Amino acid sequence: MSSMRRVLTNALLIALLMTGSALGADAPDFRNVRWGMTMDEVNAAETEVGLRAVTGYSTLAGDCVVAGHHASVFYEFTDSQLSEAFYAFLDAHTNDNLYIDDFEDLKGLLTLKYGPPVVDTAVWKRNLYRNDPDKWGFAVLCGDLKLRAEWDAPRTRVVLYLTGDNYEAHLWLTYTSKLTTTVSPDLKGL
Repeated sequence: MSSMRRVLTNALLIALLMTGSALGADAPDFRNVRWGMTMDEVNAAETEVGLRAVTGYSTLAGDCVVAGHHASVFYEFTDSQLSEAFYAFLDAHTNDNLYIDDFEDLKGLLTLKYGPPVVDTAVWKRNLYRNDPDKWGFAVLCGDLKLRAEWDAPRTRVVLYLTGDNYEAHLWLTYTSKLTTTVSPDLKGL
């Protein structure tokens, strides 16, 4: 009887593991979509955002809120397959250091989801404000400080960037497929 119970228990465990694997195989890679989907499939799957085609590009775009932050969401396609998606955050702050707070808040949430980042860097172009944390937000706006954190998921590379130029902050969160090809820059003639 105990050997029969072990056989049934093992069979049940194997069935549960196989069911879990099958469910994981259909889990979305970004929002409600999976890498390799077509524009039409992404448009149908994205139920929270009204997407529009970006003229001249293989891209769909829309506006959304992510973790309390206003953003534009972009879906990019290579060879008619979804290969990358990203958020461009739109929140504007009068206190420049709040851009760094936004970066750190998002990094914390991504760490909860994906674990510790495999890359977590602050790159200084010039050291003028390096020893004055109250000016780090301004250093970002000037392009003197860039922050980056990166995670590796099984099918996706996730990168959070905070950069600046011409006194404007740019906070981006990109999701890039490890499965579909991405377009390389045209280097012909260089």
